[in-house]
Amino acid sequence: MSPETQAAILEAHRREGPPDVWDRSGSTNKVIISVVSEISGIPKEALLGQRRTRQVARARQIIYLLIHQMRPALNWEDIGRILKRDRTTVMYGVRIILEVVNPLSKKYEPEASLILIEAKRELGA
Repeated sequence: MSPETQAAILEAHRREGPPDVWDRSGSTNKVIISVVSEISGIPKEALLGQRRTRQVARARQIIYLLIHQMRPALNWEDIGRILKRDRTTVMYGVRIILEVVNPLSKKYEPEASLILIEAKRELGA
């Protein structure tokens, strides 16, 4: 993890408390996007853009899932607004990522699973 990411996470914890009580300022979302970007090696611009390659889509789906888990007060529409996506895209993305990170699934993707595990570890989720 880069020093900038560590500093952002520590600052968010100091200012806003643990992940389950983070406010609506959007800093939590930015930290999640930054951490997933760094771990996956995909630039933030690509994650927030319109590219639809499998690698970018999986990273984006991990972001949906992490925001959903760490900010339970946000609904699907709110999460979609953060990443400029429709709520149904977010719902579908969460369903897909839960399937591909499940080692018992026929669609299991170890790379996606590793990115999710590492991101959760770095975010303290």
